[in-house]
Amino acid sequence: NPTMCLSPKLLSCLCLFFVSTLWHLSWAQSSVSISFLRDNEVNSFDKEIQSEIEQLLSETYTLSFQTYDFSDLLSPGRIARIYQESDLVISTGINASFLITAQEAYPKPTIISFVFDSAIQNIPATQEGSSGVENFTYVSSPFNLKRDFQTLYDIKPYTNVAVVSENNNINIEAEFTQFLSPFIPDGAQFGFVNLRNNVDELITELKPYDAVYFLTGGDIIEEKVARDLYTKLADEGKVTFSLINDPYIDQGVYAAYETSANLQRIPRRVALNTMKILEGEDAASLPVEMSSFTEDLLINMAAVNRSGIYPSFELMNASTLQNLSGQMAGEQGLSLQQAIAEGLQHNLQLSIAKRQVEIGNKDIQIARGNLLPQVNGTASVFSLDEARTLFQGQGSLGRYNINTGLDFSQVVFSEPALANITIQKLINESNKYALAENELDVIQNVVNAYIGIQQTKALVELNNDNLNVTRQNFNISKVKNTIGESGASDVYRWESQQAIQNIELNNALVQMDQARFQLNFLLNRPISDDQPLTELNENDMGMLVSNDNFRSRIDNQKKLEQLADFFVIEARTKLPEVKQIEASIKAQERNLTSQKRAFYLPQLAFSGSYTEQLGHYQVPEGVMRIDDVPSQYELALGMQIPIFQGNIRNNRVQQSKVQILQTEDNKELLQDNLELSVRSTMIVASTSYRNRELAYVAADAASKNFEIAQNSYREGLLNITSLIDAQNAMLQAKINATNAEYTFIRDFVALERSYGSYYFLLSPSEQEAFIIRILDFVTQE
Repeated sequence: NPTMCLSPKLLSCLCLFFVSTLWHLSWAQSSVSISFLRDNEVNSFDKEIQSEIEQLLSETYTLSFQTYDFSDLLSPGRIARIYQESDLVISTGINASFLITAQEAYPKPTIISFVFDSAIQNIPATQEGSSGVENFTYVSSPFNLKRDFQTLYDIKPYTNVAVVSENNNINIEAEFTQFLSPFIPDGAQFGFVNLRNNVDELITELKPYDAVYFLTGGDIIEEKVARDLYTKLADEGKVTFSLINDPYIDQGVYAAYETSANLQRIPRRVALNTMKILEGEDAASLPVEMSSFTEDLLINMAAVNRSGIYPSFELMNASTLQNLSGQMAGEQGLSLQQAIAEGLQHNLQLSIAKRQVEIGNKDIQIARGNLLPQVNGTASVFSLDEARTLFQGQGSLGRYNINTGLDFSQVVFSEPALANITIQKLINESNKYALAENELDVIQNVVNAYIGIQQTKALVELNNDNLNVTRQNFNISKVKNTIGESGASDVYRWESQQAIQNIELNNALVQMDQARFQLNFLLNRPISDDQPLTELNENDMGMLVSNDNFRSRIDNQKKLEQLADFFVIEARTKLPEVKQIEASIKAQERNLTSQKRAFYLPQLAFSGSYTEQLGHYQVPEGVMRIDDVPSQYELALGMQIPIFQGNIRNNRVQQSKVQILQTEDNKELLQDNLELSVRSTMIVASTSYRNRELAYVAADAASKNFEIAQNSYREGLLNITSLIDAQNAMLQAKINATNAEYTFIRDFVALERSYGSYYFLLSPSEQEAFIIRILDFVTQE
């Protein structure tokens, strides 16, 4: 509109807008050169920092990045040339940070992202929390060497600690010599050991030390070397501590403070500092502290158990426990098959049953012995008075006489003896079936104890993870309290939650130990033995339910009933309990037959004796001494015919008949119980199979709900009570899922025990044949 005119105020605003737009456009077109100074490609996170910077600034600036390794920085004048070629310098390594802090002045903005130790590196700090040095800032160190060495000493009071680092950490070693001494407890010494890929050389060099502190470790040497090194040090009873927790704790280091999570926060902070510097803020005034850094101590329980050095309960309650299974990295655990084999070989209950079979074999031999010839040697020395010697002996006897002889007997026919042999065989056959029954029970008990350890271990890990989540929430509440978003009540509430969950974790650890004691008892091992186990699931076990054809038969009630019919038949034909009672019935029937034959069958026996005089002395006077006394012998064939025995035989017959009827009733009751057991375990196992999937769905949903709740709490959109409810719901859902997993395995093992055959112990060909029999049966039915 030509009549319209602009007011001075509006004109001023428009001018300011155009000037601001041109200023931003000029920066957007400008180039920024950023140089990274790192130790090496492994020990650096320059790529993470570069990624964060690009996300923040790539739309505003044209960015270029250069990376220099530590070896490049040692050339004279090299750092000065880097400053000339760069707009901003960022140090990302330990050695590089030492070189940067040694500079007298900083011609370009400089950021140290990886501070090793503020005291050792003598990094400046003002009361306002900045560096106060022109063009210089840094991120406060997530490390605390004084804390580390004191915690190491609290775990095991050492007199000589080794500080292990890679060869090129020459600056660190030089600075350590001057600054580390105040951090070492009184009376203790330290020395330096260079890290290298030779376990034997390292073990030899570390012999004089009773504790080891790793400045660097598993990311410098080969992983297998690192695992072997940490394991051997633990075997020697040395406590190992690491500056960084990841990957060293997983590889076998005893303890370390949580640094991985802290280090992950640094790239973002460095990128934000870079943005502020490019926007014109002085690096000297930027804050250097990171209020979100945590100080969680991680303790590797596998190394604890291996070394035999246990921290105090107070320290453990304040720490995050790792590798609660007690298995060192790469350590071979006891498999389920090995545990079963060991149980079948060493279980005391089974050993008693085996001894009973051996006793039964001897009972059979004893019974047979009654039908074999019986020969007894005799010898006698006797004295007679003079009258008897005179009138009885007539010269062939003296006052003192010595005789020798043999007695012989042979049963020709005896129905009780023949019946006893058969009965003892049947009794021992029953003993063998009892042994087979015991074997099935031992296998089931070993499996239950084995998965009991796995189950309690999983529950321990869940409680431990839940405690770690509570520590995270505790740290969030402290940050919120610091910045005024919440009060101290949240901090105290989370502190209370930590104490309560420590109690739950301790109780879970007790249950894991009790489960371990039970397995050792079954394997006849020392009760306190701490053998690690391999992980277990239904696929590793080769359980029946892992077969696709079988799973297709448990998806509705009708199919379940068909399977139950098959397993009932299997139980009645296979179970040793049935065969045992059948052998008992046969023994009773043979005894009844013998009782009936006792009415009319005689017993025949052949016997004989032979006697010879060896000498007689003091023959009375007046009687002619007879020295050639003839030998005497006797042979007889005897027969015993039963006539009347007070009606005992008839009562015994009636008693045997009643005993047979009683045993047959027991057999029928047993078969009914077997069918009840098979059908009950079939329903329970199929239900636990379905419940397992539902439990995992519930656990997944509860975990997602908690993540949303935790983020809302962090942002101030949710109160603490709702977050605790969400966390408790997540924990309970995960516990339910874990219990469902192992209950499912336990129930299917019970099903296999109910019909007398463990599918996972069959050979592949036997498993295939078993499945074919199942399918043939259900198809015909």
